[in-house]
Amino acid sequence: MRPLVVLLALLALAALPVGAVADSWSETGALQASRAEAAATLLPSGQVLAAGGVAGTVIAFSTSTAERYDPAGGAWVATGVLDQGRAGPGLSTLPDGGALLTGGGDFTIGSADVFASTLVFDPTTNGWSAAAPMPNPHYDQTQVTL
Repeated sequence: MRPLVVLLALLALAALPVGAVADSWSETGALQASRAEAAATLLPSGQVLAAGGVAGTVIAFSTSTAERYDPAGGAWVATGVLDQGRAGPGLSTLPDGGALLTGGGDFTIGSADVFASTLVFDPTTNGWSAAAPMPNPHYDQTQVTL
């Protein structure tokens, strides 16, 4: 049993990016777009998917952009865009390797809409498609993969 534990620990350390130390923070590639109130989830591929949020420095607006982080290359790569700007959406990983994005809101100047709509991310096409809406709109909700 002990050799298996040692092997698993070595594999975990080998998966760290170059220069990283276990239980520490290290700098990596920057997001392509600044975003606050975004959602993120870890995909089974080991990549991180970040979607939606609020962008802008002087005038904030809900963004429809999304991107994936590839730890092997240390860079963020844009995905297809969401159907609309979504601040505060929920995002969780699906068993097939994709992700489910739910709700969120558009808080661009003059707008304050909260959504019941949902989208599914397909990592093979790098795009989003509409899925069945939720019964009620949600904003800034938490969702997890069970």
